[in-house]
Amino acid sequence: KIKKISKTSKGGKKRSGDSFAKKEWIPVISPAFVGGRFLGNTLVDKITNTNQSLEKLKNRVYEISLAELNGNEDMANRKIKFKCSSFENGNCLTRFNGMELTRDKICSLVRKW
Repeated sequence: KIKKISKTSKGGKKRSGDSFAKKEWIPVISPAFVGGRFLGNTLVDKITNTNQSLEKLKNRVYEISLAELNGNEDMANRKIKFKCSSFENGNCLTRFNGMELTRDKICSLVRKW
């Protein structure tokens, strides 16, 4: 049997390897008025002096349920959005970016004719 080698469009061989080996997990922190809590981790290219990983990180939007943020299940139908504003001490600091109601809550509020 002849084994085919997959090639890229320019004729070079494809690199095989773990793409996650070049990535790094960064903690995401909520704004101070919410309590400065840990929201989760986000994945970004490893940070070096030459790459622009921090610029890619700055405009990311994170969405979390208000019930998860406050621990109050009555607020589960509200989604809060946070946007990464700065990177300090290895943490992604966020600012408030908006609030939405879930689709099922909006549907329950709208009355059919």
